[in-house]
Amino acid sequence: MTADPTLAKDRELMQLASEEASQKRSHYYYSMDPQARVIGASAERSEITVELSLDQQCGNQSALIQLDEGMVATAADFWTSVVISAVSGGRQSVTTSLTVQTTRARVQQGVRSVRVVCRATSADESAAPAASAMFVDPEDPEIVYATVLHSKAWKKSM
Repeated sequence: MTADPTLAKDRELMQLASEEASQKRSHYYYSMDPQARVIGASAERSEITVELSLDQQCGNQSALIQLDEGMVATAADFWTSVVISAVSGGRQSVTTSLTVQTTRARVQQGVRSVRVVCRATSADESAAPAASAMFVDPEDPEIVYATVLHSKAWKKSM
């Protein structure tokens, strides 16, 4: 029986994204450094899924919390940059525009993390790199907390 090439490409993208994230220097949002990890990937869709812990934002409270737009923007900047770099063979880029839209401000009671689905919408050499991110409930991905659009420009090689 032969291995599924799609699955192998997904695993490779997941590994590349994890390595790229571990090499980036970022303290997300001032002194806040939330726990996050790549938990899935689709090479066909140029997409990674990240689990972002909310524990540092809300502690052990079981009350409803609101996602901070600054944290959303910074986490999206970081992870969309990771997916663009991973699918473009390591090319580096700089942000030209980042738009955050909170679509559901309150995270449901008891939710300890959110999923961040990051998709490179353009990562080839012929166009400016771009990506999107959706912050969704880990149990019900139909519940969208925020969306982000990220436009970038390729860094010039020196």
